[in-house]
Amino acid sequence: MPRFLPVFFFIALFISLPITDAEAQYRSRKKRVKHRFNAGLSLGASFSQIDGDNHTGFNKAGIRAGVRGSMYLNPRLDLVVGFLFNQKGSALSIFNADRGNVIHLDYMEVPLMLSFRTSKKDKNKTTLQAGFTYGRLINYSVKELIRDPRTDIFFSDLAKRFNSNEFSAIVGMDHFITQNIGIGFTYSFQINETYSNPLLDSTNSAVLLSSFNNNATSKVLFLKNYQLSFHILYNIF
Repeated sequence: MPRFLPVFFFIALFISLPITDAEAQYRSRKKRVKHRFNAGLSLGASFSQIDGDNHTGFNKAGIRAGVRGSMYLNPRLDLVVGFLFNQKGSALSIFNADRGNVIHLDYMEVPLMLSFRTSKKDKNKTTLQAGFTYGRLINYSVKELIRDPRTDIFFSDLAKRFNSNEFSAIVGMDHFITQNIGIGFTYSFQINETYSNPLLDSTNSAVLLSSFNNNATSKVLFLKNYQLSFHILYNIF
């Protein structure tokens, strides 16, 4: 064997190592960039209640569905944003809403959350979320069962002053069963108020009081939304 062949072999090996390493780094970066953004669908059922309406329990069933996306920040954190249709409100009973008043609220909602992976390992698919949501009230309806006009609350009077903008805090958890399919839940509570009694901030109380059907309605101080929802996630990419 010619003497120059071993020398040539070691020179070729020395040159190829940086190239191989650079190629591996390039592929690694390309893989991370490819998975930096994810987008998918969310479909779920919600159970809501309103603080201040004299009802208790998450009895107002609804739909919470839309699209959401995430951006990779580091091995533990993602930034999650969504665009959802969300039904909220209040009812006396889930299965027999006609027994009492029903307040139905439809929102278009934009949640913005930080998603925390409970482990850096790829096999771990459980994440915890916390953040805030902005909701825009696009439709509402009120069904009333008035037994005593002198003492029962007329929620139709309050609906005329419903706040169109909602700001809420939200927490949740997701767990992916497969690479693309997951399940989870969220809990949210409103920071501002859907309704705020105008008599509390007005010096012209007599005029405002005359706009209510009875004194019981005027004594409602505020209304705030609370919601528990369960959902299925499907990652498109």
